[in-house]
Amino acid sequence: MRWRPGWIPRDGRIPPGPDQKFRVKFVGNKPYVLDELREFWELLYLPGDRAKQIEAGQYDHLFRNDGPDGAGNYRFTDVSRESGIDGTDLGQAATWWDCNNDGLPDLYVANDYWGSDKLYQNNGDGSFTDLAKTALPHTPWSSMRVDIADVNNDGLMDLLATDMAGSNHFKQKVGMGDMNSAGWFLEYAEPRQYSRNTLFVNSGTDRFMEAAYLAGIASSDWTWIPRFDDFDNDGRVDLCITNGMTREIRAGEGYLSQHSASVSFPMMPANPTAHLEIRWPDGTMSEHPISGSSNVEIFQAQ
Repeated sequence: MRWRPGWIPRDGRIPPGPDQKFRVKFVGNKPYVLDELREFWELLYLPGDRAKQIEAGQYDHLFRNDGPDGAGNYRFTDVSRESGIDGTDLGQAATWWDCNNDGLPDLYVANDYWGSDKLYQNNGDGSFTDLAKTALPHTPWSSMRVDIADVNNDGLMDLLATDMAGSNHFKQKVGMGDMNSAGWFLEYAEPRQYSRNTLFVNSGTDRFMEAAYLAGIASSDWTWIPRFDDFDNDGRVDLCITNGMTREIRAGEGYLSQHSASVSFPMMPANPTAHLEIRWPDGTMSEHPISGSSNVEIFQAQ
C-alpha cells in the first residue's frame, strides 16, 4: 500500500501517517482496503498465484554482542534489519541449530496463527536467508514451541515444531478453525500451514522431510513444551510433551460389551475441587462440580 501524497481528507480527519504500521486483509486472494481508508491509501498489488497475510506487530530483534566497553560493561547492538531477522509475526519460540552442518548456527522461529514459521540460514557474514518456503514441506498453523534432536541416529539434527491438534477425533473437530473463512489461506499460503505437529527430518540435502504422522506424534493436544532427551537411559531419544488440554476419562462406552461405568482419578491437594463435564451417548452434555475424597453417582436426565 502507498500513501497518497498531499491528500487532505474532506471531513478534516487527521489521516494516518505514511510510516504507520497496518494490517492487510486478503479477499479472493487479493489485498483489500476498507472503504473508509481508500481516500488515504493507494493499493499496490503485484498479481501472482500465492497470497501472504501480513502481520503488523512489533518486529523480531537480533542483538549482536559487541563485547565489553572500556568500563567493562557489555554492549549489544540491534542488527535485526541488516541481518534479515525482522519478522512481524506472532513469535512463540526461537531455536538455534545447525540445520545444514556447515558449522554455522541457523535459526528456527515458531510463529502462531497466520504467519508461517521461519527457517533462517546463516550466510556467515552476519546476514540470514529465510529458507522456509523451499526447505520445508509445510509448517504448523499455530506453532507453540520447538526442540531439536537426532531422532533417527543418522548424525543429523532434526526438529519438532508443535501445534494444538487434538489427540482424538472429537477434540480435533471442536478445536478446528472456520474452514470457510480460512479456505483461501489453506489453498494459497506459502509454505502451507496445517494444524498439527511437524517433525522435520534432516535429509542432509536442501529439503527436509516431514514425518510427524509416521512417528506417531502429529497430534498431542495443546502442546506447550516438547523436550527431547533420553529419559530411561537406553541410548534412544525420548520425547516429553506438556500441554494445556482438558483431561478426558473414558467410561461406560460401547453396546452390550461396554467397560465399567465407574471411574476414579486423583486430585491435587492444591485443587480440592474439580469441574466435571460429561458427554452422554445421545450427544447431550452435563456439568457437575465435585470435591476430592468423595464418591459421586451421576445419572443422565431423562
